[in-house]
Amino acid sequence: MAIIGTAGLPARYGGFETLARELVNHLSLDFHIIVYCSRSLYKRAERKENWERADLVYIPFKANGYQSFFYDLFSLSHALCRADVFLILGVSGALCLPLIRAFTKRRIIVHTDGLEWQRKRWNRAIRFFLKLSERVAVKSAHEVVADNLAIEDYLKKRFGKFPALIGYGGDHVLSGSAEKHDREKYPFMNQMNSGQSRGYAVSVGRIVPENNYTLILEAFSETPDKTMVIIGNWGLSRYGKRLYHRFKDCRNIFLLDPIYNQHELDRLRSNAALYIHGHSSGGTNPALVEAMCLGLPVIANENPFNISTTENQAYYFKDKEDLKSLLQSTSSEEFISCGKRMQTIAREKMRWEDVARRYAGLFVG
Repeated sequence: MAIIGTAGLPARYGGFETLARELVNHLSLDFHIIVYCSRSLYKRAERKENWERADLVYIPFKANGYQSFFYDLFSLSHALCRADVFLILGVSGALCLPLIRAFTKRRIIVHTDGLEWQRKRWNRAIRFFLKLSERVAVKSAHEVVADNLAIEDYLKKRFGKFPALIGYGGDHVLSGSAEKHDREKYPFMNQMNSGQSRGYAVSVGRIVPENNYTLILEAFSETPDKTMVIIGNWGLSRYGKRLYHRFKDCRNIFLLDPIYNQHELDRLRSNAALYIHGHSSGGTNPALVEAMCLGLPVIANENPFNISTTENQAYYFKDKEDLKSLLQSTSSEEFISCGKRMQTIAREKMRWEDVARRYAGLFVG
């Protein structure tokens, strides 16, 4: 079985990478798994032949952006002689799937991700290509996976396809008290809020326009009594660099680079007062699922994907003024109650063991 479309293992941010990691952790005794990785993300010394019983193959293209088409194409070509089942994460390389479906007996399972063609970062030509790729992927696959009810409804209405609805798990995250070196490294962790050391809001994600970080940063810059911590890839795009330089000197805003140490990231999040989720496109976002598993109260961008994930039990904003109003008018008790609701949902429905079992059912047909 080949996992195609992820940036690789060990996971470094991103929902697909986390999904690949957990499928390997739970299913590698039952399936021979090959995971395709982007060579540029891993230094030569880091490139191993195996990770946790999965074989790793490195492709000389990036898994994201315009190179993703070639990345998927090379991965699919390599996998043809090595795997009977393809789990394809995303639709970038989908244009070759009709040939694979017609001339081989490979079982094709496609996770469509979110509505990639709707993302603000793409120009008209790329959006057309992604929309076409999505159609070809859905029509060519033996099974299609939707990670969110809103995506499931979209696929039913647009293509008449009834996908397997499989979300993400989040029970790999662990709550932990802030340690001494955490407080020294991150001074905002020393803040007190109503007698609790939980005085900051946090967000984790890619710094792209559709994640609404401009809106979030503007809201917090105009609410100086609230602290915002955003962990993301500020240096990878013009948009991210521009935002970083605009807000880096705000005293109540902390802009951190990606943190790949899972335990450090978990401590940063689990000691926060609030999770801010600005993602406006895509399906179920794993960072939101993880925040819910940690019991964080959530203020999310108001859209069908986030409302579905949180079962309409979080707080939602449409614009900057909405967010500012929620920050100022919602009591600590109300936020604490929201956090309990989020954790209850996550514990009941967002377990990796269940997710892996459902994928295993698709692999065997």
